[in-house]
Amino acid sequence: MNQKGFANLIVISLIIVVLSVAGYFVLIRKPTTPDKTQQPISSETTVIPTPTSIQPVPSNDFKTYILKGNAIISHNALVVFPLDLEKESPKFVEMGPNTIIEVQAKSACAHNRVEHEDDEVLTESHALIRNLNSQGMKPRDVANIRKISVVMPYNTSLDSYTRIPGTFCIGFHTSDNKWIWNFTAIRPTLNDDLKKGFGEMMLDAKNVDIVAILFDDTTAIETITFEAEKVR
Repeated sequence: MNQKGFANLIVISLIIVVLSVAGYFVLIRKPTTPDKTQQPISSETTVIPTPTSIQPVPSNDFKTYILKGNAIISHNALVVFPLDLEKESPKFVEMGPNTIIEVQAKSACAHNRVEHEDDEVLTESHALIRNLNSQGMKPRDVANIRKISVVMPYNTSLDSYTRIPGTFCIGFHTSDNKWIWNFTAIRPTLNDDLKKGFGEMMLDAKNVDIVAILFDDTTAIETITFEAEKVR
């Protein structure tokens, strides 16, 4: 090969190298085209709205009060107690005007139920009311009552008898000097394992200051529980 042909070969090789280097730099500097399927990222911050105000849950002003003790009530007799809301768990060691008293009614729930409507206001001419008023109990606190329940044991330390709890009904005295009675007989649920009867009544009694429970059978009492909202 002569010198002229060799020189041309060198020139061609140099041109190829220069073009290759130039092409490389062109490719490196070329911006990448964004994928058309990608969504642009916004610089704005998404704000999640919050409630302007949250209403608080209404408070429950009803409290549970439990009279605890040990008593036996004769058949067709009443347990009567004024509302005393200073203590939520007062005890009646002995029955008396400061806790509960027994009042002889000589009357049964079922008998009165025939003659009177539910939640009826009884007049002073009724024998039951005469007996209640003769006790001279002085009201203390006034409350709205929504539930009363009674626990009645089969046995008590006061004697050796076994008594199966029977029916009872409930009345209450109001701050405007009225006795209101519901003579619907409540039959307790008996639990032979615990040897106790459990009875309760739901109420909507307003402005109550004295509660009375009429028992149809001789009954032992362990607790009387009521849910009350104090009025004054």
